[in-house]
Amino acid sequence: AVEETTVAGEETTVAGEETTVAAEETTVAGEETTVAGEETTVAGEETTVAGEETTVAGEETTVAAEETTVAGEETTVAGEETTISAEETPVAGEETTVAAEETTVAVEETTVAGEDTTVTGEETTVTGEETTVAAEETTVAGEETTVAGEETTVAGEDTTVAGEETTVAGEETTVAAEETTVAGEETTVAGEETTVAAEETTVAGEETTVTGEETTVAGEETTIAAEETTVAVEETTVAGEETTVTEEETTVAAEETTVAGEET
Repeated sequence: AVEETTVAGEETTVAGEETTVAAEETTVAGEETTVAGEETTVAGEETTVAGEETTVAGEETTVAAEETTVAGEETTVAGEETTISAEETPVAGEETTVAAEETTVAVEETTVAGEDTTVTGEETTVTGEETTVAAEETTVAGEETTVAGEETTVAGEDTTVAGEETTVAGEETTVAAEETTVAGEETTVAGEETTVAAEETTVAGEETTVTGEETTVAGEETTIAAEETTVAVEETTVAGEETTVTEEETTVAAEETTVAGEET
């Protein structure tokens, strides 16, 4: 859920001949994630998980993207009215630079709700060794726009995973942001002069779903850190191994952002 984060604009149109945001297959996981214990306590605010040595296998948990295409000629992603505006952002080809220096992506209170995730077994233990998701500093060129993050931490509030058909209920874990602003007064990504005008680009909130089915309730202080920009959700990967904004072959590549688990 997104609580109506609005960044002003006038009616933005993401024009283009087929703007594609593709993800090759972002993988979050290990080859056998073992959660062991004999009455282990996953801290967060006193999160206790008991178990007899249960293994939560991961064998390559993948968050895949089926090639999401944002088509040109007035493409609108509707939603709860989360508006991200820009006064005229030209996207060019041939050496596209994604800079960031003062572009703030804010979420007034992003809530990751749990759909009642059930962990069955004979006393399952979920441990966590401080899982951190870091961002290197995403850059969107132009007037030096920066996407910054305040180091958001997702803590557990007394989550207990019992044995024999146990349910890890989602207590409405909220990832809050300090009300950030996305500024973009003529942000230019140099290239072949492919302009993506936006005078009120709407990013949906109703179509944007953060499920709790793939959400992990980690313990021991699971931190979602952001060195210079991150709106992350635990184990929710938004990766783009080749994010392409086509029209004269303009490519905005992502450096393979991976949220890896250190053998949790």
